[in-house]
Amino acid sequence: MIKRNKDQILKSVNKIYSEQNPSTYFRNYNKFKTYVANREKWCLKLKLHKRIFNNSSLLDLGSGTGQNTIGFSIMGANCTLVEYDKKSYIKSLKLFKKFSKKKYKIFNKDIFKFKNKNKFDFVISNGVAHHTKDPKKNIEIACKFLKKNGFIILGIGNSAGFFQRALQRYVLYKVSNNNEDINNYSKLFFPEHLKRSVKFSGRTINEVIADTYINPKIETFNISNILKIFSKHKIDFYSSYPEVKNIENFLEPVETQFKSINNKKSVYNLKLSQNMFLSELQWLSLTNNKINNKHFYKQFKKLSILNNKLTKLINNKNTTRHKINSNIFLKFLLDYKRRILSISKVELINKKHNKAFINELVTLLKLLEKKQKKHNKVKKLIKFFKKSKTLFKLYCGVGINYFVGIKT
Repeated sequence: MIKRNKDQILKSVNKIYSEQNPSTYFRNYNKFKTYVANREKWCLKLKLHKRIFNNSSLLDLGSGTGQNTIGFSIMGANCTLVEYDKKSYIKSLKLFKKFSKKKYKIFNKDIFKFKNKNKFDFVISNGVAHHTKDPKKNIEIACKFLKKNGFIILGIGNSAGFFQRALQRYVLYKVSNNNEDINNYSKLFFPEHLKRSVKFSGRTINEVIADTYINPKIETFNISNILKIFSKHKIDFYSSYPEVKNIENFLEPVETQFKSINNKKSVYNLKLSQNMFLSELQWLSLTNNKINNKHFYKQFKKLSILNNKLTKLINNKNTTRHKINSNIFLKFLLDYKRRILSISKVELINKKHNKAFINELVTLLKLLEKKQKKHNKVKKLIKFFKKSKTLFKLYCGVGINYFVGIKT
């Protein structure tokens, strides 16, 4: 029974995921233009306008098929690509020959053995470091190739953001005997996540499975790890996506400009000594971990209206226009005080969601540890994942975090 159900599900799942061949990905020129436009929007999220890439030198360490790098070339960068895999190297040669209008060099080299006397305006390491034998050294190699005032764009797995995907790996390894099992069971257990990954990453389902589950090496970093490596190489934190939120900035609303000047250990507004990042607390259980603060927003809207009335009363006063209605001013002031005192507490973490998330995780761990026949366990796991409300849903954490640093 389980075998027939399994085969039927796999057949329907494989029908959903069209196996997209990267070598033909940009055969349609309109599709290519859409891709470049999306790459420009992605750069804007990192506060990098396409103009700054024009006539710049750019190094991509671990460039794959060149599918990501070609966007920088179209924006005007002279690109140098380094890729270890021979097939990916050949595909990137074809891709750049077809679309690049700027100078480029492509090397079929191991990142750890790549040598070059030049330093670059931009150094890219996108989704590569956490798969290598020495991720920290990989990041440091990227930092060393950076010019003064140059930008490093680092795409890397975050320990909290990758938590749910690490759990998925654990589940698969508990029931799988080989890579074929991992491939089949991942399609049965996590179809929603795989479908989403195929849609938004441009990879085939088998590539997603290989990257996320079969790849023997995934060593992720927390935010503090990244900032310490940046600081060691005199690189200041510039931007991130998703945005990194520091708990200190929420609890102590002090001007970050002055904190940066007065605290030599700070990297802009992110302290190296401060390991508490709100983002990481939210990413751990991230699926629909959204805070419902609608009531708070309404309170603040009313407070904002009073704020504008107060400031307007004394705005643009001089020797000829110095009179104000003190009674109205006093009324607004007292109303403002009452509004401030009535504001409810703001939630930073969705407690209800996290409680449900942990409860489901406890149930999963008990199910995995229970001694039973493999086909029964697989059957129960499929049923559990279908009923799950928080675990492995939607985003399933944050797969890749992007950090931009500037060498000062």
